[in-house]
Amino acid sequence: RPSDAGGDDDAAAPPPFPPRTFADWPSLREYCYDVAGTVGLMTLPVMGVAEGYGLDDAIPPGVELGIALQLVNVLRDVGEDAKRGRLYLPLDAVHAAGLTAEEILSGAVVNAVDGSVDARYATLIEGEIQARSFSSHRSPYDRVGVVNADP
Repeated sequence: RPSDAGGDDDAAAPPPFPPRTFADWPSLREYCYDVAGTVGLMTLPVMGVAEGYGLDDAIPPGVELGIALQLVNVLRDVGEDAKRGRLYLPLDAVHAAGLTAEEILSGAVVNAVDGSVDARYATLIEGEIQARSFSSHRSPYDRVGVVNADP
């Protein structure tokens, strides 16, 4: 809502939560579990479970589904989150790619003129997608609980 001085109070307001960073994959995974583990569980009654299994059998893979969905959000929204001062990528991976959090948060990894992407940043994102990819390996929950399509 506009202030009495005609300015926009929201533009100068601090973020509602302090910026959060994640040192490594285990800390990001814990965050994904906290914010989306139950989302995967809520999908189970809709998706159903494999023949011979009960809903209780599907709970662990359901939680993993929620984590995976949140991780997709993280990887999809890096640029948008950076504009808002948020970085959800694991800092160890950022540093291993030869980047700093500040380079990502400032947008320096994308050329403002032509939209080209810094090769280090592209390698970082591609590496995170591959490292967390469900298509590159079989899930430990294949055929246990959640009905899934063949890869």
